[in-house]
Amino acid sequence: MWHVAIDIDTNTYEEIIPTIKGDFLLVENQKKEFMSISELKHIDSLLNTLEQKFCDFYQILPKLDSRRGLIDFGGTILRTLFATATLTDLHSLH
Repeated sequence: MWHVAIDIDTNTYEEIIPTIKGDFLLVENQKKEFMSISELKHIDSLLNTLEQKFCDFYQILPKLDSRRGLIDFGGTILRTLFATATLTDLHSLH
């Protein structure tokens, strides 16, 4: 069995969606000046779909395993005894 680890940073998208929704509400309040109602409904539908896809994506991600506590503790002991590097040490070197 293979396990693949991928580091996906979605923080930018998570921050942008509420900003776009806020801007969308401003446009919607002044909708007569900018665009038709059907365009606004389409944009709102796309934003809701995007937000739902993020929620669905987070649902399929594996949850952190609470059993890792012994492994982490063992790593701390090895670091103390043999001066092995941890991920934090490697990140600080970069």
